[in-house]
Amino acid sequence: MWFDQALSAGITAAEANTNLDGIVALFTAAKRFVERAPGAPASVFLDAVLDAEVPEDTLSPQTNDDAVLVTTPSGLVGLEFDTVVVANLQDGAWPNLRLRGSLLGPQDLVRAVTGLADDTLDERKLVLGDELRMFALAVSRARQRVILSSVSNDDEAPSIFFGLVPRDAPAIDTSSLPPFSLRGFTGRLRRELVQPGKSMADRAAAAAGLARLAEERVPGAAPADWHGLLEPSTTEPMFADDEPVPVSPSRLERFEESPLDWFIETIAGTEPSTAMGLGTILHWAMETATDPEIDRIWNSVESRWHELLFDSPWINEAQKRNARVLVAGITEYLADFERDGKTLIGAEKRFSLEIGRAKVNGSIDRVERSSDGSVSIVDLKTGSPITKQDTINEHPQLGAYQLAYSQGVLNEYLDELGEHHAGGAKLLYVKKGVRGKLYREGVQPPLNEEQLEGFRTRIRQAAAGMAAAEYLGSVEMTGWGATAGSSLAIHRVRAVSSD
Repeated sequence: MWFDQALSAGITAAEANTNLDGIVALFTAAKRFVERAPGAPASVFLDAVLDAEVPEDTLSPQTNDDAVLVTTPSGLVGLEFDTVVVANLQDGAWPNLRLRGSLLGPQDLVRAVTGLADDTLDERKLVLGDELRMFALAVSRARQRVILSSVSNDDEAPSIFFGLVPRDAPAIDTSSLPPFSLRGFTGRLRRELVQPGKSMADRAAAAAGLARLAEERVPGAAPADWHGLLEPSTTEPMFADDEPVPVSPSRLERFEESPLDWFIETIAGTEPSTAMGLGTILHWAMETATDPEIDRIWNSVESRWHELLFDSPWINEAQKRNARVLVAGITEYLADFERDGKTLIGAEKRFSLEIGRAKVNGSIDRVERSSDGSVSIVDLKTGSPITKQDTINEHPQLGAYQLAYSQGVLNEYLDELGEHHAGGAKLLYVKKGVRGKLYREGVQPPLNEEQLEGFRTRIRQAAAGMAAAEYLGSVEMTGWGATAGSSLAIHRVRAVSSD
């Protein structure tokens, strides 16, 4: 498979070539190992390879054909090439007039020893002379052709060394040239093939170019690789007419915001994130906490910290500091809960209720009972808090939890404790507190029968929408960069999935 991929082009081919190089290096290392220790078993060799802190120098012959040497001017001494490319010849980069040796002044020591010390020397002119000599060395290594490249825009300017170029030297404006990558060139040909206003000759030329690239197995060139050309695999609804529709309280709001995003997350999933993993650990630590002591809860979090993966140690430490803040908020809430004499009825209690076609399945973080018999349902949140009370009053997840209480599905946990009545539901935010507390509560008051029926209607409507065959959503993601909501497994951006 790697061999076939290596014969094509693009990122996949580069990765396949790297993998094949690794195999060759492994066999070369095995050959040298057998020469050094003929009788040693293969397990010793594998242990040596896996325990090595740096890769072994294979000393395998390397070809210089079809290769590019990337080096500094000093690395060109004694070498010659047919073509020399001096890249990034920008003002400020080459010549770079920053003074060298400004801390210890080694050049002053050399001049003093050699008797050439002179206070009138212009240090920057000396640096410019050194830069000019390096430039002359670089261009003198070419037998046939020298290519000088730079960028000219509002932020960057070409080097003054371009003034040394003969006036009759050809200059090329690359802004009008095709992309310098096969991926970019393939994209341009595909755009010209379907762009309105193009002549039949231009489209035929683009099609011929794509056919040639497809012969070389360039990714994206063959029509079989294009998105949007296949017929839908099915147009049937997600659920049959007599089939119940599972509705998750935590996903209900997502469906109401965008049915299309809900469908993609449900079918294709989302990319896992560190925040999701940390939230899982914090929910577990709060669920299993027996003592509102910050060190005990933090020790529980630390016992599972190895389950989280970070790109670098400093990110690990930064996330630990953030997690400590969240643990402090959880600890203070549990201390206040204990001081107020409340009783924990259950943590992570699962429930199920049927509303029309909808089968609502969920899990409640905490069910709490106050001394006056009021029952509150708590949902822990580690993200930024919702501050608008109207939004909390209409929060579908809390509404589903209150429906579960009103329909008696939690009575098996509550009846043995005596009389009880609805105390509402709340979102517990531990990222940032309010009014001197390390946590913040978004309280949804107890719902009356009319409000409960309103939530039942929302669930029925959501179930009908989830059982459909088509899902509506915005054409493109909103926001830019990190705010673009790119956690979806299928990115809904014009370049990928839009017509």
